[in-house]
Amino acid sequence: MKKIILFLFCILNILTYSIKIENNMAVDNYGNKVALKEYNKIIVADPSAVEIFYLIGGENKISAIARTKINKIYPEDKTKKLQSVGAITKPSIEKIISLKPDLVILNPMGAPKIETLLKEYKIPYFIDRSVNFDEIFLKTKIYGIFTGKEKEAENLINEKKQVMKEIEKNVEDRNLKGVVLYSSSPMTSFSKNTIPSEILKLLKIKNIASAFENSKSAIISTDMILKENPDVIIGTMKIKSVDDIIMNNEFLKYSNAYKNNNIYVFESDKILRATPRIVDGIEEVYEVIKNVK
Repeated sequence: MKKIILFLFCILNILTYSIKIENNMAVDNYGNKVALKEYNKIIVADPSAVEIFYLIGGENKISAIARTKINKIYPEDKTKKLQSVGAITKPSIEKIISLKPDLVILNPMGAPKIETLLKEYKIPYFIDRSVNFDEIFLKTKIYGIFTGKEKEAENLINEKKQVMKEIEKNVEDRNLKGVVLYSSSPMTSFSKNTIPSEILKLLKIKNIASAFENSKSAIISTDMILKENPDVIIGTMKIKSVDDIIMNNEFLKYSNAYKNNNIYVFESDKILRATPRIVDGIEEVYEVIKNVK
């Protein structure tokens, strides 16, 4: 429950910036700015950033990473061998300083604990946070520059964008309703301005949790299920099986999703981790929902 509360705190944080490149500076979602150039000793304390570094071939720039307790970091056979500076939620400032990095990439949940000290030691840092596909691709471009792999980053971006275009072209608009859950007890979903909501939008599925205008998460009630009657329900994060969802929420048996066997569970690193590899997860979701009536 503590992990879920921490996760909720993170996604409920209202951002006033967006990732951008400005005056040869990379600006993160919190307004921090770092010089847009190649670095040589980077501590990557965010799993999605680690993944992107490997996807573009920039892993030789990694001095150390931070670990997660729930999900593996792709590619696990390689990342498990990397030196650690602690957990993504609580990186060790002592270890970071001892490694003398020229750049640190942080997870939003761990950043508040060490930002002040990084500033004191004049160590530049970038907080990895993206809430839509455009930001995922832009930060990939930025990481390409950080690692000297700009061309490889551009190739990856173009490849994944083309796959998304093909999905968007082929997906039919069938007036489906759906929801993506990250907790089954209570049944809590992602609403607007989240990657799962972007996925549903791409697949032309109305996110029933978007009705919660002022929050990025929402507890789904019995009344809401009966009123909206979702056609598709997707579980992720700590939800490991369809049975987990149904056993904790018997009222779902009244939904179209249950009646038509359209409740699915996906690994969170495939549909939540904000990297270009999320397109592979979208393909998987598309394959199982394309025949939903």
